[in-house]
Amino acid sequence: SPLTPPSHSLQIRSDVSKKNADQMNQASKDNFAKASMMFILITIFAVIVGAGLGILIVKQIVKRLGESVSFLGGIASGDFSQNVAESNMKDKSEFGVLSKAVDSMNRNIRTLIKQLLNTSEQLAAASQELTASAEQSAQAASQVAESITEVAKGAEKQLEIAITTNRILEDIA
Repeated sequence: SPLTPPSHSLQIRSDVSKKNADQMNQASKDNFAKASMMFILITIFAVIVGAGLGILIVKQIVKRLGESVSFLGGIASGDFSQNVAESNMKDKSEFGVLSKAVDSMNRNIRTLIKQLLNTSEQLAAASQELTASAEQSAQAASQVAESITEVAKGAEKQLEIAITTNRILEDIA
């Protein structure tokens, strides 16, 4: 304005600019503080969610590992009658692959045991037949021995008769 000296006008503008700059600076500091707080809250939330997911995953792994150890313990103790749970077989993770392999091994062992049982039953039957044949052979050998003994006795009697006959003939002659 024409009545105000130019330096005074610059002073007022400078004060207004400084005031605006201070307000902008304060607003920036407030925004930075809010952004920092938001970042900290988001980080804490992410850590809590990550820890929760981690705990859940670890629990699942421990549960599945426990089931596998229990199943394999049963097999180790000789119980091959158990089957792997269908839910474990459908699993696409490494536990599913392990479950399928263990199930296949268990089924193969059961088949092998059945074959061994059949073979041992056949062996027992053959052994019984062999025992019966041996008994029959022993009876036949005993009967042959008795027959030979009787024939020997008969031959001995005939020899005695022949000797007696021979003496009588010598006496007659």
